[in-house]
Amino acid sequence: RRHGASARILRFLETGGRALRDHRRVGAIGAGLIAVLVAAVTPPARATDEIPWTDDVRRAFRVAKRELRPIVVDVWAVWCAPCKVMDESTYVSPAVVEGMAGTVPLKVDADANEVFVQRYRAGEALPTTLFLDGDGREIGRLVGAVGPTRMAGVLATLKSGYSDYLVRRDVWDDVDALRLTARFVRELGNGSGSVERLKRARKLARKDGRPELERDVIDLEDAIALLAVGESKDAGEELAALVERTADPAVRGRALVTLADAERSRGRDREADVVLERLHREFPDLAAGVGSAP
Repeated sequence: RRHGASARILRFLETGGRALRDHRRVGAIGAGLIAVLVAAVTPPARATDEIPWTDDVRRAFRVAKRELRPIVVDVWAVWCAPCKVMDESTYVSPAVVEGMAGTVPLKVDADANEVFVQRYRAGEALPTTLFLDGDGREIGRLVGAVGPTRMAGVLATLKSGYSDYLVRRDVWDDVDALRLTARFVRELGNGSGSVERLKRARKLARKDGRPELERDVIDLEDAIALLAVGESKDAGEELAALVERTADPAVRGRALVTLADAERSRGRDREADVVLERLHREFPDLAAGVGSAP
C-alpha cells in the first residue's frame, strides 16, 4: 500500500508538478499539498525500527540486572566481513529487531575491549554472539555469522526461558531444575554448561533413587550434550552402555541414532555402519529418517 501511494505521488510530481511550474503563483500551494501527501503515506519513525545497541558494557550490565533482562552481545571488529553481513542482513530483519525487544543489546568491538574478549574467550572467531545474564554469567553463544531466521528463533528461546533460568540458575540440588536449565542453555549453544548440569543431575538421580527409566533419559540427555561439545568418545561409551541396559524402546532407538553420530564423529565409520544396521533391524521406522546403512 505504501509503495502504491508513493507511486501516485511520483506521478503527481511528473504531471501536476509540470503544471505547477507553469503557474508560479500556485507553487506554494502545490508544495504544501505534496508535503501533506508525503506525510500521509510515510509512517513516523519508531525506536522499534532499529535495534537500540549500546557500546557501554557497564551500563548494559546495570540495566540487565535492574530490569531482569538478558544481554545479547555482538562481538565484532572493523575488519570482520561476516560481522558487516550480519549488520546489513540479520540485525535489520524485522523478526530479529522484534526479537531483541526485552533484551539489552550490546555491541563490543573486539579490538577495543580486550579485557571483555579475554573474559568470555570471544575473540577466537568473529562474529560471536553472547547471551549473558545481569551478573555477567554466560547463558549461551553462537559463533560465526547467523542468519535472520536462526537468530530470531534463538532470541525467542532466550526470552521465553530467561525468567525460569533466573530462578533455577543457582539450584544444584534438584534433578528437575538441573535438567530444565541444562536444556535451556544447550538450546542457546552452551554445551559445556549443559554437560555440567546433567552430570550433577545423573548423580542426584541415582542418589535419590529415581526410577530407572528416568535415569536412562537423563543419561541420554547427557550423552547428547557431550556429543554437542565434541566429546564423542565419552558420549559413545555412555550410549553403548545405555543401548544394552535400557528397557525402554524409545530410549534405545534414540540412543542408537545418537551412537551412530558419535561413531562418525570419531572417524569410526565401520562401527557407525554396524550401529545403523541394528537400528534398521530393530527400529525400521526410525531408521528411515536417518538414512540407510551402506
